[in-house]
Amino acid sequence: MANTPVSYALLLVSIAQSASAHLNGQYETYFPDYKTVKALIRDNCTEEWNMVQEDKSRGGYGVTKCILENMGEMDKAELAITAVILGLLPMALQMIGPRVEEIARLGMQRPLLAWLMSIGSPCATLDHQKPEFDMFESKPEGKFGDGDGDEPLWPSFLDRHPGTGKVVISLLEYFLVIVSAGNAVLLGYQLSFWTVSLVSTMLGTFGNTAEAFSPLLWMFLSLPISIMGMLVLSLSKDRNKKADDSMDGLSSRSSLRFLGGIAHELQPCAYQPFLDLQDKVNVKPATSRDLTRRYLILALSWAIKIFIWVQVLYGIFIFSSTMYVTLWTSLGLVSRFMGGSLACRLVLEFELYGAGYISKRKRH
Repeated sequence: MANTPVSYALLLVSIAQSASAHLNGQYETYFPDYKTVKALIRDNCTEEWNMVQEDKSRGGYGVTKCILENMGEMDKAELAITAVILGLLPMALQMIGPRVEEIARLGMQRPLLAWLMSIGSPCATLDHQKPEFDMFESKPEGKFGDGDGDEPLWPSFLDRHPGTGKVVISLLEYFLVIVSAGNAVLLGYQLSFWTVSLVSTMLGTFGNTAEAFSPLLWMFLSLPISIMGMLVLSLSKDRNKKADDSMDGLSSRSSLRFLGGIAHELQPCAYQPFLDLQDKVNVKPATSRDLTRRYLILALSWAIKIFIWVQVLYGIFIFSSTMYVTLWTSLGLVSRFMGGSLACRLVLEFELYGAGYISKRKRH
């Protein structure tokens, strides 16, 4: 959790920059297939545009109002359709997004991968349905053989060549997750500065906070959620000593704990010692420290629930007010969001499968 202050600092900087900005690049760059706005500004809204250019703190509500008044009915209908499609995006992403407990479980062993995954799949869920891979994680020992044959999701050659398996799996996982995270950040940037949010223009003109509802900020709201999930898991569970001793031994032998941590981070969970998380034993009578820990767990658990719903409502609010996006562009944006989330979901499920069943099987 050493990077937690850094994550909070980056989040606070993003909030501060968003809240203090006004008109910051909007109306100047659009998606390549949208050319209507520039023509309307040039032909019908020159006066409003010049006023904003002279004082960008005015906000863009006047320009937006003029554009809509002069826009054709078909263009307005297309904007309404895209607003519905983009407004439903946070709920759609939540259906395939990672559960907080899953990201926290992965973060106990590979925190960097978990945080990148939180950005690549930016909408977490509290759904308690078991994912499909759990049926393999909980299957009885030996049901698919005694370990000499292929497991359903673990080819036997990965055991015969562990060195190659570690490198190939880790590189592929980081490639998918980094591309997904970069895709999400790029989409957030494009939706923030290549489109215009009607809500932002209203608040910028009348409330002096034009960029407060930036989609780019929404992309990073999942980070504090995942960090709180890891805190809850670390406060409520005890790690088995075998996994910790293995990590300490690696660090002490190399005399470089930082390099040991990197090696641990880059190693797939299936090749790490089984991390057996047990409920912490409640001492009776409870000490003041134990009571403080329980209250903290309760507070963090409620904060996670509230943050998730705030993120969803916040996303619906900003995406449904996004303007100047064509129908085909909006479908492409949704596809890119969904593709990144599915890629992160695939990596997460594979890691949980490795952490739960494969490493446990190798322990016996």
